[in-house]
Amino acid sequence: MDGLKLLLAGGALLLGAAIYGIVSEEEKNARRRWEKKRDEVTNTLKYHHKKISEHIRQRNENYRFHQLVNLHYSSVLKANAAYKLLQDARTSIGSINKMLKTAKEQKIKLQKMIDDAKIKNDRESVSKLIHELRLLNEFRNKLFDERDDLYAQKDHLYNEVKKLNAETRKLKEHIRDNCGERGRLWYEKLEERKMRNRIGFVC
Repeated sequence: MDGLKLLLAGGALLLGAAIYGIVSEEEKNARRRWEKKRDEVTNTLKYHHKKISEHIRQRNENYRFHQLVNLHYSSVLKANAAYKLLQDARTSIGSINKMLKTAKEQKIKLQKMIDDAKIKNDRESVSKLIHELRLLNEFRNKLFDERDDLYAQKDHLYNEVKKLNAETRKLKEHIRDNCGERGRLWYEKLEERKMRNRIGFVC
């Protein structure tokens, strides 16, 4: 959530800080994890996708069973880690939606206060409240931009996970078809484990 602190600079500081204050510590931690790990996890997924593709294309070479099994295992772990990180993105989007809801409520209150001040012909209060409303709208616009960026980042990582999952499934079948009896037995055991343990992600 550190990225949102940057939105609190300037005249919108007090309004933004009050709205930012509704975000829980857990939500802030989720955002920090997302910002810290997003690029690293995306690059790792791309690396594994590339390595699997290379192994599958090299059909004429002698295959090393343990090397391919280790690559499969590593790819599953990386995909699982990415799925967990995607949850941090969803949590971060949820916290922004919560702030947007609070900001909208504050906007309605300010508009009512402006209307009341106009009825009383209190020009000083009207001017001050309009200024606060302008700052609040600026803050809301930044939150909308931040949310759009998060959606795009989340979708990008999710697509990378889907690509890796597809390649990992191909690798699993490749091990079955190209690593002799060991490959077939390994594949069968993996499928049996999948049937016993439907909870969680096993590729």
